[in-house]
Amino acid sequence: MGKRVWSSFEALRVLPQAATSAIVNRSVKDIDLYPAGIAKASVNGGDRFWYENDHPLPSRLTDDQLNAIRQTTFASVLCSNVAGIKSIQASVFRTVSDSNSRLSCSDIRPMDLGPWLSA
Repeated sequence: MGKRVWSSFEALRVLPQAATSAIVNRSVKDIDLYPAGIAKASVNGGDRFWYENDHPLPSRLTDDQLNAIRQTTFASVLCSNVAGIKSIQASVFRTVSDSNSRLSCSDIRPMDLGPWLSA
């Protein structure tokens, strides 16, 4: 099975974002893969890749996996993944203040990856 090669915007008319692509790009060959991919049409009124979709297993995350994600803070993600970081404020997008003081990364609960080990 060979890859599909688009030769005109008319061939893309089945895609809702094709009209925008025709305005922005002079040729079908000018369409970049990344913007075209993120401009994809929704499936059944939603994004089939959204992590909270309600598709049947195994096409979605388990309830335990979703709970682990929901309990994880961005501060935890940064502490676990940025080399050399020792402390950070709990609300990382807010400035440090009396109500948002810096915490040691050792005091911030890391994401629980257990639900993926048992899946």
